Amino acid sequence: MDERVAAGAALLAAGYPQAARRALGDTDDALARGVRSAADALDAAERGAWAAVEESANEAVTAFEAAERQEAVALETLAAFAAAVAADPETVERRAPPALRDGGESVTLDALDADAALRAGEALAAARDDDDLEAGFAYAREDLDAGESGSEFVRLGLDALQGPAGKMPAERLRQHAARRRQREADVAGLFD
Repeated sequence: MDERVAAGAALLAAGYPQAARRALGDTDDALARGVRSAADALDAAERGAWAAVEESANEAVTAFEAAERQEAVALETLAAFAAAVAADPETVERRAPPALRDGGESVTLDALDADAALRAGEALAAARDDDDLEAGFAYAREDLDAGESGSEFVRLGLDALQGPAGKMPAERLRQHAARRRQREADVAGLFD
């Protein structure tokens, strides 16, 4: 599964619809459209826009039906949830969206590989307007892409996603990112 879709699906299952949309970026396959529409439905529910909830949930159902023909992922529970929300938009107030299943495993934040987890963290920080934390996850992704999987940024980024236990690593990631951003700003233009 594409890391952006995995990150978006995990964020959706964790109840972060705005972050889920950010994680998906411009990915536009059927599965991504379904996750994006389901996220739109949850977001509309938070605002009490029930007509938008119904419309987005119907779009999710259509996209998930197309995705089931194209993807090797188990969408039954998420598609059933979207159908239930389309029929009764207030369903989102009574139950959370289920996780996608890929290869028999639930796609959740703690089950993501490092690439998808760091993308999810960056999207979650961006949705919360936490610039230093977002930068920390971006630095972690840069390090991972450069083959530095043991870097402090990668380690802290992955630890920061561990629910309540992730608060301290998230704060340390913020601090490291702020220092690195300051160093970059200090040397910018020195050698021009």
